Amino acid sequence: YNEYKKKQRYNEYKADFNKRFKEFYFKPPADRNKNDLINLYADIRDFNKELKQKHLLRIVSPVTFKSLRSSFKRANKPRKSERLRK
Repeated sequence: YNEYKKKQRYNEYKADFNKRFKEFYFKPPADRNKNDLINLYADIRDFNKELKQKHLLRIVSPVTFKSLRSSFKRANKPRKSERLRK
């Protein structure tokens, strides 16, 4: 049960990272602040470091650029039922 609670808490952090990443790229290019992205990457690095230090990598997967990108692609893609509606 304790591992479940930890996993739930860390997955909330991961969801927040995904949300911040999407918010950054959904802004018009003129409104994007590079410092926001740098801060996000620093937070992700600290998060992954904390997972490694606490030996939680077997419970929670780390946040990678690939996972952020796939989450971003999934958010932009319509659901299957909407794609089939043509």
